[in-house]
Amino acid sequence: MNTLILALFKSGDKLKLSSVCHLLNGKRTASVLTFGFFQDSLSFFGLFPTMTLEFLEKSCIGLSAKGLLSREGDHFVITEKGANLLSNQGTQLASMFDGVTYSRTAQSFFELLLFATQVVSNASYQESNYIPIDSNNFHHYQVKRWYAKHKVSSSFIADFYEEWQRLVLAIPEEKRRGLVAMLSGYTQVGQTFDQVFYQTEQYQNKLENYLAKTTLQHALIKEVTQFEKDYPLFNSLYGILLENAGNHSASETYRLSKEGHSIEFIKHKRKLKESTIVDHIIEGLVLDDTPLYSLYLPDDSKRYFEQYLSENSDFQKWRFREVVVDKSHSFLSFRTYQIMKEKERRSRAN
Repeated sequence: MNTLILALFKSGDKLKLSSVCHLLNGKRTASVLTFGFFQDSLSFFGLFPTMTLEFLEKSCIGLSAKGLLSREGDHFVITEKGANLLSNQGTQLASMFDGVTYSRTAQSFFELLLFATQVVSNASYQESNYIPIDSNNFHHYQVKRWYAKHKVSSSFIADFYEEWQRLVLAIPEEKRRGLVAMLSGYTQVGQTFDQVFYQTEQYQNKLENYLAKTTLQHALIKEVTQFEKDYPLFNSLYGILLENAGNHSASETYRLSKEGHSIEFIKHKRKLKESTIVDHIIEGLVLDDTPLYSLYLPDDSKRYFEQYLSENSDFQKWRFREVVVDKSHSFLSFRTYQIMKEKERRSRAN
């Protein structure tokens, strides 16, 4: 956990703990997402939904006592000692998670997949009299819908098992046996994650156990969604889950704006406040791999910010009221420019 907290401060910036806590909680607002984006910490978004500011502060104070963080009021900054420790231990940490994409769905998808496996296995033996491993009635409804859609295919069961074989081989070898042990089916009840992994000393700390479980869940869902053609049945199940997860309001607003519709049009069509629409667009710009910056960044605003950049190069730390002293440029154009420059910087670095 210490390494994870240090990773949140890797930029070397002074960070306010409340912002860090909101990020770990998964507070899906434009300001939190932008904060996570500029800190390159969106992979940790939503990893700890119940994290409290008090617990985080206590952890940071402990790291300060070890000389790994330095406290300045309600802000903390990583020290040289902390940065050195992080470079040795935390280089792969961020790649283990994708919280901004999967924090709301990873656990539910894993549970649905295990339950669907039990359903398919028993169906292959024409067995209907068994105790479901999942007591969530909504999961029953989702899997029932999914199964009814695919059971008509003669190759459905074989295809389902083939996707499982492919998925097991795609995860790290040390996790494969444990994952298979969690599968339930005809005359077999799988073990829980704790039963499988808590037996090893590495995971006997509850926090480490939770992180290990989250890492596995993110690895599975990332494999399935990134290689859709290899997992059509699993992606179909994920699609049913997505119908009731995620920020559909924000994605719908961003879709309309990217199609070229004005904020005024969206405001009337979706009955939203202008500030909410701006937040939705900013969220979309942060998460979109192919954003259309010109829709939100007029030429005159771009020229203005380019001129300001020539004298103030640290664009991440710009404050709107300091950069735009009158109302000649919108907050949306200001934030769009910042996001554009940061993505350009990362593209050059890669």
